[in-house]
Formats: sequence, C-alpha cells, structure tokens
Amino acid sequence: TTAAGTSGPLKICDFGTLKVYKTTSPLSIRGTCAWMAPETYHGTGTEKVDIWSFGVIMWELLTLEKPHDDAENDFVVIHRVGNHIKLAVPIDAPPRFGAPLKTCWENDPNQRPTFEEMGSLFNRMDKDVRVLKTCAMGCGGDKGGYCVC
Repeated sequence: TTAAGTSGPLKICDFGTLKVYKTTSPLSIRGTCAWMAPETYHGTGTEKVDIWSFGVIMWELLTLEKPHDDAENDFVVIHRVGNHIKLAVPIDAPPRFGAPLKTCWENDPNQRPTFEEMGSLFNRMDKDVRVLKTCAMGCGGDKGGYCVC
C-alpha cells in the first residue's frame, strides 16, 4: 500500500534536471550526475542507464549516504563516473545485496542485468528473508525482525 492508501507498483523517478538542453556540448546535463551511467555523458545509452541508476539507489539504501557527497562539485562527479570510478560497496555488505549491486555498474552496459533479472533476484531474496525471519545469531533478527546475513 502506498502513502496515498492505494496499492500497486511503486515507481521511483527523478526529475532532477528534466529540461532538455539544445546544445551539443558534452557537458550539457541530462539527469542528476551522481546517478547517471558513464555512457550518458557521451550522449549514448539504452535502458541499461536506468540499471546503473538503480544500483546507485541500492547503494544509498545500503549505506544511508548520498553518492559522491565528498565531491566538491558536479564536474568532479562527472569526472569520476565518466572514468569508471565507482562508489565503494562496504566490505561488510551482505553478499546477496552487494554482489548484485556491483553488476549494475558493469562498464559494458550489455553486461548489466535487466530489471526483470533484478526483480527475480529480489523475489528470491524476499523468500530467503521470510525463511530466516526469526534468527538468534545476534544480527538483528533476534528482536523479532528479519535476518538477512
């Protein structure tokens, strides 16, 4: 159920810099740079740029941080992303979450998963979490929550 009380699919979107710029400059922005795939800066891209952005959102959920928050400005972020400098996945990230996240950031867009593949993965993870619902391993599940370790 959504905040408005209706049920249905949850859709995540970003209208950060929605305006279409009429310029051929390679520095014209067509999205929110910290969430943009490298190929976007070259004016190319398929639906796989959305997979990259989804990986950044997963990273945010995992770390509770803003991507590239240490960057002085957007040009530093553009340089990092354009040169395939990726966000660091915490070493203590659950492998079932960290490994798929990294696949979203493959340099070759064709090597990135599809949303259908990611959905299947998360459905399997959800079933695993339900099986491990109450866990006495001291990982958070011992208080009636879910264990995902």
